[in-house]
Amino acid sequence: MFQITKLSDRRPYSLQLPSGTPSNPYFFAETIIVSNLSNPNGIQGIARGIACEESPTAPGIVQRAFGVGPIVGFITRNGLVGGPTLADSVMPNRTALPFTDGDVASFEYAEEFVAENDLTAGSADLYDHIWTTGAGALAANTPLNTPLSFSGGKVCKAVSGQLSEFILAGTSGSSSINPLDTPDIPGALRVRARKSNAWIKP
Repeated sequence: MFQITKLSDRRPYSLQLPSGTPSNPYFFAETIIVSNLSNPNGIQGIARGIACEESPTAPGIVQRAFGVGPIVGFITRNGLVGGPTLADSVMPNRTALPFTDGDVASFEYAEEFVAENDLTAGSADLYDHIWTTGAGALAANTPLNTPLSFSGGKVCKAVSGQLSEFILAGTSGSSSINPLDTPDIPGALRVRARKSNAWIKP
C-alpha cells in the first residue's frame, strides 16, 4: 500500500523507464499480478509508488532511488516489462494502464505519504514500500522525526551519505489513534513520512 496524503505543488516529472531484462532486471523487481486468472504467477514490473531518481550516468532515464540524489517523485502507475496485458485492457475499471519498460512514465512528488510492507505481511498481490532489513531498516519502534531516505525505491532510515528529503511522522507502532498510522493488512508495518529540508546525513 502506498498513498500520497498531501500532494506537492511541484509539477510531475515525465522521464523514461529503463528497458526490461536483461539490461536492467533490478528496476523491475516486483511481481505484478494483473489478474489471478490471466497471469497468476505475475509479470516482472515496478509497483506504483516506488520512488525514483534520475540516473547519474544516463540522463533522462530513471532508476530506483537510493538516496544518491533528489527523487523525481513516485511512479504514478505500475510499470510492466512488455507493457499492458489483455487483462489490463478488458477488465472493468482499468482506467490507467501500466507503463511499458523503455517508454516515458510519470512521477509525482509528495509533501506527505503513507506506505506499508504488505507483501512481507502476507498479501501476495500487494507490494513492499518500506525497507525493513539491513542498513536503514525501518521498524515499528523507529523514533518519530527520524530522517528518511530511499533504498531500492523504498522508504528507509537515512544512513551516512544518503540524501534525506523526508522525516518520519508516524508508524503503526507509535500511534493507535491516528487512522493514517493504522495498517490495511494485519501484521504490516505502516509509516507516514513528511517533507523536510533536504540534507545529506553525515
